[in-house]
Amino acid sequence: QLCEPHDTAISELILDNLAPWTDYEAKAKEVRASTLCVEDLDGISAEYFRQMAATLNYHSEDNAASELKVVYTAMHGVGAPFAARAFAAFGLRPFVPVPAQNEPDPPR
Repeated sequence: QLCEPHDTAISELILDNLAPWTDYEAKAKEVRASTLCVEDLDGISAEYFRQMAATLNYHSEDNAASELKVVYTAMHGVGAPFAARAFAAFGLRPFVPVPAQNEPDPPR
């Protein structure tokens, strides 16, 4: 639950942004120019998977010994690298990808 004064500020920002943006490139440049914008996907991802393995991997020995085969179908062809890292973080054997779904469709 959001508390004062943050709830009011968020409400105002929502109301200020009800109309769809028409100039996405200008908005993207504005965001990238902000000192609050930090692009560290590699560092954030590494920490995410490290913490996931440290706090959620309750059966590492069973995972390592498992011969279970899992088939993975990437949604929109973008999830496979992250799913592969999650499997590795839990010590699971690599999944079997569905080749037709593993990569994003080329732009039309």
